[in-house]
Amino acid sequence: MNRSTQLICLTACLSLLFVVCAIPGNAQPIPDKQAVVEQMRLANAYFMKKWPDVGKPIVTNKERASNIWTRGVYYEGLMALYEIDPQPEYYDYAVRWAEFHNWDLRDGDTYTRNADN
Repeated sequence: MNRSTQLICLTACLSLLFVVCAIPGNAQPIPDKQAVVEQMRLANAYFMKKWPDVGKPIVTNKERASNIWTRGVYYEGLMALYEIDPQPEYYDYAVRWAEFHNWDLRDGDTYTRNADN
């Protein structure tokens, strides 16, 4: 294949790729914000009902403390939910967990110099 033919083939392939990418796909529509919040409430209600005692150890294949990193991720999500749906029980649940585990600033001071504080 000579250089001219290669260039024509490359141009044709790139043009076809452009056309295919420009055609809208069958993507799912973005869900309604209220529907998403309802699902977040439902998932959180399940969690809070399953774990009403914020200090109770987690038992799966072995017993783990209730302050493991995965629980911390849940509480981060809970505070994100609280930000868009400020229900007092969300805040109270998170505060009870923090108080149970004596969570506080690293040095007991409000001065913050880095992310560890």
